[in-house]
Amino acid sequence: MQCRFRAAPRLPDPPPGGICRDVSQFDCIAALKALGEENRIRIVRLLIEERHGVNEIAESVGITQYNVSKHLRVLKEAGLVEVEKHGQQRLYALAAEFRGQLEKTPHVLDLGCCTFHFNKKGLPS
Repeated sequence: MQCRFRAAPRLPDPPPGGICRDVSQFDCIAALKALGEENRIRIVRLLIEERHGVNEIAESVGITQYNVSKHLRVLKEAGLVEVEKHGQQRLYALAAEFRGQLEKTPHVLDLGCCTFHFNKKGLPS
C-alpha cells in the first residue's frame, strides 16, 4: 500500500481563554484508523467504482453481511462512506467529497493528510 503523508495545515491560534476548533475539517486520523483494516480497504476499493448494497459487498469481499455492515458503519462514521436509501435497500457509496476527486484522479483517494493509490487488483499500492 502506498500512502504519502503531507504535513497537516497549521490551525489558527486559539482565542484567548478559549479553544479554536474547525469542525468543518475532515478528520484524517479517524479516516486512517478506519482504513487500518484490510476488509475496509477492500470495501472502499469496491465503492470507488460504483455504489453497492451490503449483499454485493459481502459476496465480493468474501465476508458475512453482518461484518460488512459493521465495517460500513466504521467507514461512515469516519466520513468516507455515504448511504442512500432506495426503498428497503440501502446503497453505499464513497462520500461525495471523494467522488469529486476521483473524477480528476481515478483510483486515487486523497484524504488531505495522505493519499491512497488503488491499483486495479489487490490492496492499495
